[in-house]
Amino acid sequence: MNIRLPSLALLLSALASGCGSPPTVEDRIAADPDRFQAYPLDTQEKIRQGQIEIGFTPEMVRFAAGEPDGVSTFARREEPKRTIWIYRGYAYHRQRVHYGDHGYGFHHFHSSLRHNSHHGCYSHHAFGYPVWVDVRVPHDRLRVDFEAGRVAAIARHDR
Repeated sequence: MNIRLPSLALLLSALASGCGSPPTVEDRIAADPDRFQAYPLDTQEKIRQGQIEIGFTPEMVRFAAGEPDGVSTFARREEPKRTIWIYRGYAYHRQRVHYGDHGYGFHHFHSSLRHNSHHGCYSHHAFGYPVWVDVRVPHDRLRVDFEAGRVAAIARHDR
């Protein structure tokens, strides 16, 4: 019994300390402090605040914002190669769904169209019990456009 209690305490402290959460700006700086200290002081301050500026290198952007969720590369004939880093966020909204009692569980608004002969049109009929659920919808919260190895454009999408 005494052997399990310290193991449980270690597990609970690891969970409470944010084990598995994405690294913060300070975590990324602590992982490579010499490289961070080589930047000018004003750049260091912007990175500490999570800000990205035109002219930053990919390494500076990684310090400030972390690893991107997606990367796209574009090349055109007479233009320099462009790389776009995408950082995603999530919006939440409530959506009505119907819980059916016919053995199928949740359905996204399981329904049919029925012809209403009295009005000469179609009407919408939903089956099951209506419930409201929170739906998580991903969106691009930040796009960083690199040209020739430097940030050329930044698009922030606040929601």
